[in-house]
Amino acid sequence: MRSPSGPCGRWRAKSSSPLRIVAGDRWTVAGLIAYSQRGLIPYFSWDSKRNPWLHADEVEKDGAVFVHRLKDDTYDTALIRDLKARYPTLAHEQTVALPPLSTASLAPIRFWIAYLPPQG
Repeated sequence: MRSPSGPCGRWRAKSSSPLRIVAGDRWTVAGLIAYSQRGLIPYFSWDSKRNPWLHADEVEKDGAVFVHRLKDDTYDTALIRDLKARYPTLAHEQTVALPPLSTASLAPIRFWIAYLPPQG
């Protein structure tokens, strides 16, 4: 990713609360957190059982940036539909395409990004 802090930076423009939580698949979230300058908390795969350090209620209370790498399959469609049902206040949904860091001629890497506003 060329600009790993992009979704985190956009949070500041959309919320008066500091960003604490980044939710999504393990690889994408780990990459964003590794390049972040603040101590963000990962919420891997939107699953409390996989994240004993964070409860689902905290995600809704504090808000989060949701990031998912798109692969153009039915899993993407189903996951995004389920997330919208679980988190009806998701806002500012967008798809971002970034060129891969490679000299090879590769297709852009696409991400779905949405913002869960703080409820607390």
